[in-house]
Amino acid sequence: MKKKINIEDPHLKENPFTVPQGYFNEMKNNVAERISVTTGAQKTGIITILRPQAALISAFALIFFIGYAAFTIFTPRVSESEITVLSADNQFIEEGFLKTTFIDFFDIEAETQTEEIHTLPSDEVISYISENIDIITLTSLE
Repeated sequence: MKKKINIEDPHLKENPFTVPQGYFNEMKNNVAERISVTTGAQKTGIITILRPQAALISAFALIFFIGYAAFTIFTPRVSESEITVLSADNQFIEEGFLKTTFIDFFDIEAETQTEEIHTLPSDEVISYISENIDIITLTSLE
């Protein structure tokens, strides 16, 4: 069987590890020497200052050119014949041969004609409502 260990034993509460004599004094001197060596060798030149800015500028330029290339590749091309058709239509508009352009999407004359077609007599509306809609639906329309 396993041997039982007494937790209250003072011998078990002692720390078995020790620090060597003068360890912390040596460590302080070693750290001070390393710091003095690295600060003396470090130079701040123009290249070390401009390197992060150059990297940032090149990253933005790369992103811009990728976006520009994507737009030029994936946008549809307009042929010369389409351009001449538009300019020919523009000439007819300026001379007064065409009444409307592709920009004029609202035609007043056509609107008055459809308004006359869609006008319903009130008697037909009342008869439709009385035949097809019940009283509960009518009261809920307030």
